[in-house]
Amino acid sequence: MKLLMEQWRNYLDEVEDFPDYANSQEEIQKSLNYYYGVHAPGKGTRKELGKWKGKGPKAKEEYDLVMYDLSPDRLYFLVSNDEPKAYVATSPFEDGWAVGNVLNDADDFKISEFYEYLIQQLGTLYSDKVQTTKGRKIWKHIPHEEVPTKDGGTRLKATK
Repeated sequence: MKLLMEQWRNYLDEVEDFPDYANSQEEIQKSLNYYYGVHAPGKGTRKELGKWKGKGPKAKEEYDLVMYDLSPDRLYFLVSNDEPKAYVATSPFEDGWAVGNVLNDADDFKISEFYEYLIQQLGTLYSDKVQTTKGRKIWKHIPHEEVPTKDGGTRLKATK
């Protein structure tokens, strides 16, 4: 019985699937506009971090990189002509940062390229405890390992 309970606990603590909540380009852009124009400015301090450009063959545009410090969380936006095109939320986790919400409306880069940039800047990036189908696809493009966490679960971990 004890073994059964331990295995059940491990099952519950694994990275869970989470349904995608914004599927259409219109829904994604509407959410990006809200987070960039209302949510982040109302909760944190804006910092301009320079420019960022994807590395892939479709990369054509250089984006403004804007971070909102919500202490302790950070929200990263890739912005074109003051319109947000992508967003990644991070929270401190163990020896690095865990990715929370992610949205991407740009068509000239993969968000995994931006994750790789964040890994270089932050050192260690963890997946969230729950992931959407799109979130799982992002991690397939990044070298990572699945690691046990202090809370008894597992997460995906990428380091520079």
